[in-house]
Amino acid sequence: MNKPFFTFTILILFCACAAFAGTDIEIYSQSAPVKNKNAKIDALEKRADMLVEDGQYLQAENIYKELANQKTSKKKKFIYNIKLGDLAELGGNYSLSLDYYKKAENLYKKNIDVKYKIGDILFKSNLYTLSENAFLDALDIDKNSNYAKMRLGDIYFSQNLYQKALERYASIDAYYYTAQIVSNTAECYKSAGKIDEALKAANDFLISNESPQIYFLSAVLYADKKMYKEAEEQFLRVVTLAPENFAARVYLAGIYLNDGDMDKAQENLDSAYKLNSSYCAIDLLYAQIACKKGKLYDARRYAHSAYMKAKSDFSKEQAQKLINFLKDKKTLKN
Repeated sequence: MNKPFFTFTILILFCACAAFAGTDIEIYSQSAPVKNKNAKIDALEKRADMLVEDGQYLQAENIYKELANQKTSKKKKFIYNIKLGDLAELGGNYSLSLDYYKKAENLYKKNIDVKYKIGDILFKSNLYTLSENAFLDALDIDKNSNYAKMRLGDIYFSQNLYQKALERYASIDAYYYTAQIVSNTAECYKSAGKIDEALKAANDFLISNESPQIYFLSAVLYADKKMYKEAEEQFLRVVTLAPENFAARVYLAGIYLNDGDMDKAQENLDSAYKLNSSYCAIDLLYAQIACKKGKLYDARRYAHSAYMKAKSDFSKEQAQKLINFLKDKKTLKN
């Protein structure tokens, strides 16, 4: 029977907000003589930083706005606009964040850090061409910027421009490689049918890094090559480092099922079921185990359960095929 393919995406969203009482600005407006002005500004800056740490972003924002409106140095205005841009980004207001970063950029045209921030905001907003231009500007300032190279690779990868992405990723110093860069690089190779190159990228990274994400990637690539023993070894490393990895457990169950090791297949399926009982692939595998054991009633029950849980046409098709196979069977033999 066909093995299902699994894709897992994790989206993490963060946003925080609090009410502004106005007391800090009132203190500022009632400040003493000019000779104490710097001390009071320092105190307000520290207060704003503390508010940010406490997640009270709106209060911090109002302090920085007031400070930015004061007659102060170019450097200070730059810093305040960066702070305001960061706060707007934390609140998910990318348009406002970009406005503040642009104000900061106008103060220091050759500051590479603000180029990074502008590029990142544009990238998050799916404005790929504008984001690309920002990071190309960063490379004009520092041609060796690994961060700019990485983000350009990410921009091209997001648009399925895999060859251009590979070129940028390949230009990054190996020391700065992350699991995500390796994962994207492997996906670029895989999209071109270059499984060996994808596997090499993954395994080269694993020489000096223990990453459940890349062990999993390596295992799937070995499975694609039908090298199931190697795939098993990598999946076992995944569950050792990340026991909660549902997909690795399901894959292991499939490998053991094909090898005829029903006990290990059952063990990994049970672990996967505890992590996510709603996924139809588990019931499909349970049904196949029941088939192997000659348990017709259990096999039919799991097949129907898989069909009911299926969320995609492919999953429903696989479940229906199994239901049809079992429909006219009176007995099942090992």
